Amino acid sequence: MTTFEQAAETVLRQALEMRATKGEPEAIDLPIYESEASLRRAGVLELSLEEHTQRVQHIAKRLEEHGFRVNVFTSPTEL
Repeated sequence: MTTFEQAAETVLRQALEMRATKGEPEAIDLPIYESEASLRRAGVLELSLEEHTQRVQHIAKRLEEHGFRVNVFTSPTEL
């Protein structure tokens, strides 16, 4: 399993647990940082901006496969 798949499975597991205990979320927000600098400020040190974008897109796809609504957006700063 790749790190992208591991990250997606972790987020999916958390979303499924949240759904089971708190009900269906309206949507899940997933930020894509707009620059290497904002990515680093957010504490993501091990990925390039391209890898981060691919990881977020992979996570979004896995969530959508399980019926979650996902908002992927560009974030200029850390959340």
